[in-house]
Amino acid sequence: MEIAIPSLGNSQVVPEGIWSSSENLDSGCTDHMICDQSLFTFSKAVNNRTVTHIGKVVLSPDLILDNVLCVPYFQLNLISISKLTLD
Repeated sequence: MEIAIPSLGNSQVVPEGIWSSSENLDSGCTDHMICDQSLFTFSKAVNNRTVTHIGKVVLSPDLILDNVLCVPYFQLNLISISKLTLD
C-alpha cells in the first residue's frame, strides 16, 4: 500500500499486511516498536544496543505513529494500545 502524505513531501510504502494481524496490537508494551528500519518515514539513530533508531511510521493518512522504536532483534512489529489511547 502506498501512502502519500503531502506535509511529509514524500511517499512511504508500508508492506500490505505487516500491521494487519491482531497479534501486533499489544496492551502490555509502552512504546510502538518495529523490527525493520525501512518502515520509517523519518528516523534518527540512537546510541543504544537494543534500540537502533527512533522515528515516525505512517500506517495510513489517519494513523501516524510518532516516537516508534526500532528493535532489530524483534520478530514482530508492535503497536502499543496504551500509547494509541494517549496520542
